[in-house]
Amino acid sequence: MLKLEQAEEIQLPVRDGTLLSSHLFKPEGSKKCPLIVFVTGSGSLSYKMDWQNDSFYFCRTFVSVCLAEGFAVLLVDKRGVGDSKGNWKSQSFYGRADDIYDVIQLMKMRPESWNTTSA
Repeated sequence: MLKLEQAEEIQLPVRDGTLLSSHLFKPEGSKKCPLIVFVTGSGSLSYKMDWQNDSFYFCRTFVSVCLAEGFAVLLVDKRGVGDSKGNWKSQSFYGRADDIYDVIQLMKMRPESWNTTSA
């Protein structure tokens, strides 16, 4: 069974300096692969609850399938969720989109050779 400890934990600083908590899963043996960025949705639930609650396993299943198909997956908690700083309740939808744009730009700067097709 997939474990959260198998991923690299990353704190990602967005444009205003707020740190967003994330975990990066990479398929074994892949030198170049596409990256999927998955962000928690509405409410205050973190992707980490999949590993804390045996009856909820969406992210574990999603990541397992993506890894098997050769995709890397970055799970990101929005502001104020999990270990991410800030407050999602005071953020607009556009502000959240800006955060994820920043996350994508930061991931492009990492040493991995992501197989990207869009900006």
